[in-house]
Amino acid sequence: MSITTINPATGESLRTYPLHTDAEAMAMVDRAAADQSAWAAVPVAERASLLRPLAEVLRRDADRHARLMSTEMGKPVTEALAEVEKCAWLCEFYAERAPG
Repeated sequence: MSITTINPATGESLRTYPLHTDAEAMAMVDRAAADQSAWAAVPVAERASLLRPLAEVLRRDADRHARLMSTEMGKPVTEALAEVEKCAWLCEFYAERAPG
């Protein structure tokens, strides 16, 4: 069995993905929970230091991200570009305000 993503604006099939078994899905959830616990142990200042570079990457690749949002969600590219900028701005906002 599989699942296919579809462009909602055109109905075009984008990509087909195999479904995971219940055991595979639970293993992924378990790994994600373990990774989250490890990430939570990283000091806030260290995590925040990654936000500015993230904002730079978001802005650098804004067109690619916006096209992907448009293709996968049917969102107009102009709205998607604004959403990417909002994400970049929020990264900077929280980087500036994180405890040091």
